Formats: sequence, structure tokens, C-alpha cells
Amino acid sequence: MGDMGAAFAEADEDYGDDFETENAGKKEDFSLQAAAKQVDVETRAEVEAVLQKDADRIKKEEGMLSQRANTMLGALGGALGNDDESDDDEDDGENSELDIALRLACYHGEYNKVRSLLEKGANCRARDLHGWTSLHWAAKNGNGDIVEILMDPVSTRNKLHLRKFINAADSITGWTALHVACINTKKDAVRSIVKSEHTNLQKVNFMKETAADCVPHNSKSRKSILRILGVDVDPKDTNNKENEGEGEGKEGESKSSQEEKN
Repeated sequence: MGDMGAAFAEADEDYGDDFETENAGKKEDFSLQAAAKQVDVETRAEVEAVLQKDADRIKKEEGMLSQRANTMLGALGGALGNDDESDDDEDDGENSELDIALRLACYHGEYNKVRSLLEKGANCRARDLHGWTSLHWAAKNGNGDIVEILMDPVSTRNKLHLRKFINAADSITGWTALHVACINTKKDAVRSIVKSEHTNLQKVNFMKETAADCVPHNSKSRKSILRILGVDVDPKDTNNKENEGEGEGKEGESKSSQEEKN
């Protein structure tokens, strides 16, 4: 009996060792799984934190850009110092099919179509997505007759809005129709816009440039456009000779010089 008891005790001891070894392996597997889950949770939390941080940064930058744009617009309005030329217009936002067709006709220089659309009730003061009115598009095309019919007080339906319309600036660069005409060296359009007593020749864009500042230096029409704008032409400005009006301009300059000497 003593031998059999010893045998059972030894067998039981071996069984106990095997049980503990097996359970230890299971505990180790469970610990690894738990650790892996914890790492996964922490990793996701870090990624979410980084993404949230980026989102907050982008939102902040967008807010700063928006604030900067509003500041620039405010500075521009303050520089002008004339509430009568504010670009705020209660029906500038209206954009019917007639309004869109009018801007397109102005761009293509279709005078008869422009006149017809105005008679049908198209709003020449309505703006596109960039803040361009029909006058901007007419100035880009350069058709002086279209520019003049658009600036007719009857076309604007309200004489009080005429000054605002002529000097309206777009929302991207702050260009007025006169800026656009000068940039594209459309002499006839420049002449037609300047004819109006309501045109502000000193209105600046967002870069603080007047229309005269925007006339390309290498343009053959530069000198004549500057004269139309009433800007004294620098005699040293010899970038290009103009094809027309150069002789008259020189004669006029010589007469002015003689009068100054006298």
C-alpha cells in the first residue's frame, strides 16, 4: 500500500505540473491579446488626436484667411472714404437667365443683343460668382458703345445706383470695370468709362493700384490710355511707340512745354 500511495502521489504531482504549464500558456496568450488590444486602442487615440489637431489647424487658418479678407475690404472702403461708392447693393445678388445672358452678350460685344436684353429687364448690376457685373465684361471686350449703354441711368433703373455700378469692385482682386479695361488695354472702353462724371479714377484695387497703375508698360496704347486717364506721361517712358495719336500727343506735349516756359 505504501508503494501504491507513493505512485499515486507522484502521478498527481506530474498532473499538477502539466495543468499549471497549460494554464500558464493560456494566461500568456490572454495577456498578449490584451496588450495588443490596448496598443490598438492607444494607436487609434493618437491617430484621432492628430487628425483632430489638423482639422482644428485648418479651421483656424480658414478663419484667419476670412478675417484677413474682411480686413482688406474694410481697409479699401476706409481708403475711399466715400459711402456713396459702397459696393453693397440689395439686388446685386439677383441672377436671372436674362442677367447671365446679358453678361455673355457684353463679353462677346453683341450690342443689339445687349440693348434687347436691357429692354426685357435684364439687371446690368447683377454679379457673377467673382463679383463681375456686365460692365466688367463689356470693359474686357472693349466695346465702348456697350459700355455707354450700360452706364445709361435708365439702364441702371436708379440714378442713385449709377455711381456704385460704375465703380463696383469684384470680390477677388478689387478690380473695377476701369481696371479691367486698362489691364486689357481697351482704349475705347477706357474712354467711355472716363466720360462719366461718376467714375472714380483714384479707386484702388486690393493691391492699392489705381486703374492707371494697371496699364501694361509694354503696351503700344499705354501713353494714349494714360492721357485719357489724365495722367502725365513720363517722357522717359519709351518702351513702345504707339501706332496712332503719337504725333498729336507729341505736338500737344510740345505746346504745353512752350506754354510752361512762357
